[in-house]
Amino acid sequence: MTLLTPLSTIAHRLPRRKSLPSQRVQSELLVQDPVCGRVHFLNPTAAIIWDACDGQVTTGECDARLREAFEIPPTADLAADILETVGDFRRRGMLE
Repeated sequence: MTLLTPLSTIAHRLPRRKSLPSQRVQSELLVQDPVCGRVHFLNPTAAIIWDACDGQVTTGECDARLREAFEIPPTADLAADILETVGDFRRRGMLE
């Protein structure tokens, strides 16, 4: 997979660690890692991406959810932003 691949054609599923409890606080989502004690504060965009990381939603479906939630022009390419956020989740140990 490269960043040049259209996101709508990627069937990659995004699995998060099921053991991480989360709680909505106003527009943010707090995700706690009970193993290391860290709390991750996710802004509304990252929260939508996190919610999509259920192991069932594809990256293309995540793109559609973001477009529904925010006024994003159809010509905007969200692939790099989604993949960067997922990469951040992975570096933080939040994904399986």
